[in-house]
Amino acid sequence: MEAVFPTVFEPGIAPARKHVALCFTQFGPFEIRDGSWEAEREAYGRRVVATLGEFCPNLESSVEHMEVLAPPDIEARFGLLGGNIFQGEMAPDQMFSFRPIPGYGDYRTPIAGLYLCGSGTHPGGGVMAVPGRNAAKVVLRDARAARVTAPVRSRFGRKGSVRA
Repeated sequence: MEAVFPTVFEPGIAPARKHVALCFTQFGPFEIRDGSWEAEREAYGRRVVATLGEFCPNLESSVEHMEVLAPPDIEARFGLLGGNIFQGEMAPDQMFSFRPIPGYGDYRTPIAGLYLCGSGTHPGGGVMAVPGRNAAKVVLRDARAARVTAPVRSRFGRKGSVRA
């Protein structure tokens, strides 16, 4: 569970002497085995607040409003398939060279000059920018390689025959 209180640094986003808390939990199922998110949403939110309350005295009694976004809500509101903000589970079968799918873990696509970056690529989501950094390194590597090979290709062509 992660919790952030943005009003500590930006008090203007809440009324005076009030705060906003953003809580994030991972690995919530899209479908609940015995029930539905409609029935469980509020109880889940209360459990999150109670858990935080073990470390933040008086938190539970100070909550005036709560909005719980379950995976189906995230999918509907933001278009993230399965309600997963990481654009795929952070599980071994969807990480490293398997991210986003086997054969495309190097940030390149079948379309020349089109590269992938973001949560759906290695190493996955979070606010770290590493997928973008990794993709940028591949773009630069490809650009350097193209500069080196362009003079050779212009003289010999792609198949190795010398042009007049």
